[in-house]
Amino acid sequence: MPKLRRAMAWFIDFALVLAGASALAVLTFHRVSALVTAVPELATRGGLDLPASRGDVPGAGEHFGLSLWNKAVLYVEEAFGLLVVATFLYRWTCLALAGRTLGKGLLGLKVDRTAPRRAAPRRTGPRCGPR
Repeated sequence: MPKLRRAMAWFIDFALVLAGASALAVLTFHRVSALVTAVPELATRGGLDLPASRGDVPGAGEHFGLSLWNKAVLYVEEAFGLLVVATFLYRWTCLALAGRTLGKGLLGLKVDRTAPRRAAPRRTGPRCGPR
């Protein structure tokens, strides 16, 4: 049963991380959609690329599209980095301060820092000599 309780605690903690990831996904979606639907900003940025292109309209359009793509990818990378850092800080802070995460706390589990585990000695090969 202890393994089942530990697995359930892990699933509770995973659900919390998943909730944070979902919130970051929604925020990132809104950031990207605001980037694409900000028509005045797009017109200004696109309008400056066209005269600077010296007649290379397809090249200017490609540059404009790539700049939008790169900014959208940057938003996703920022959200992913924030998720990794937040997950690490959640686990580290909970274990350092309370000795348990929220999932472990709900199921009555705690990390015991006072009793170090000692590995049992292992044999590496056949024994020589009498037994």
